[in-house]
Amino acid sequence: GNIPGIVPVMTTCTTDTDQQFENSCEVQCASPLIVIGGGCAVGGSLTESNHHPWRLTTSRPYKQGWKCLGGEDFESKVYHKNITAFALCVQPKIVQSNFPKPGETTVLETEVLVASTTGGGKKGPQFGTTLAAPCPAGYKLMSGGCDTTFQDKPNTHPWRLTNSYPDSNDWICEANEDFGSGLYHQTIAAYAVCAKWQSKFEYISFPPDLKTVTIQVGPERQFENECSVTCPNGYAVTGGGCQVSDSTNHHPWRLTYSYPHGNGWSCVAGEDFGSKVYHQDLTCHANCMKVVGP
Repeated sequence: GNIPGIVPVMTTCTTDTDQQFENSCEVQCASPLIVIGGGCAVGGSLTESNHHPWRLTTSRPYKQGWKCLGGEDFESKVYHKNITAFALCVQPKIVQSNFPKPGETTVLETEVLVASTTGGGKKGPQFGTTLAAPCPAGYKLMSGGCDTTFQDKPNTHPWRLTNSYPDSNDWICEANEDFGSGLYHQTIAAYAVCAKWQSKFEYISFPPDLKTVTIQVGPERQFENECSVTCPNGYAVTGGGCQVSDSTNHHPWRLTYSYPHGNGWSCVAGEDFGSKVYHQDLTCHANCMKVVGP
């Protein structure tokens, strides 16, 4: 069965729809739990009459939880939507008596840190920036996120997220100008949520087995695409991300949803309103950790 206490627990927050152009939500893990991953679903749906639900601008670890920000796709005139933030939380220390055998006690301690990097800015690319946030030596990538809200002055249409996904032990972020907004040369940040373990499990080796599973959906749909991927049996999702196929132009598709769903990850991405970039592939990534004991 599962190692007691090792499976992440999900907690959420959802805003109301009082804000016209953008909204944000911050969810925190219940003490003493610590955050190991998270994601966001921003307002609107694929049934919107113009196929342009709100776009995601921030999905990142924040304190011991997750922070989400999203808003209207410039000139789409889709207003007053809600946002849901998801945090995946774990026990920092597990002490289990009579496991795995009667009379035995096992101890597992999890240490989590967030590694971040920033790039772009006034001397960076005009239309978009890509960054990688690596985990330090000795740590394993659990999840990650991105933030685009470092503009010089308040703006209801900051750069929107194009890619946010795991790549080996790095977290990759790409953000681009919201088509037509005229906001260029922006600073963005990438965040990697990294973990290492100390264990007195006699029968289980740590770090646990970690794997990333992916699924790609094709470009048949014109305006938007969606995908979901599930961790294999015996594994629990710790994080995940989304990757669009075409980053060769200035305005690739933008992300709307990137969040834990069931024991896996779900993504929605679509055309940046007015860009006329259609029929894109979309890849879902789920980071999965083995949770089955002897």
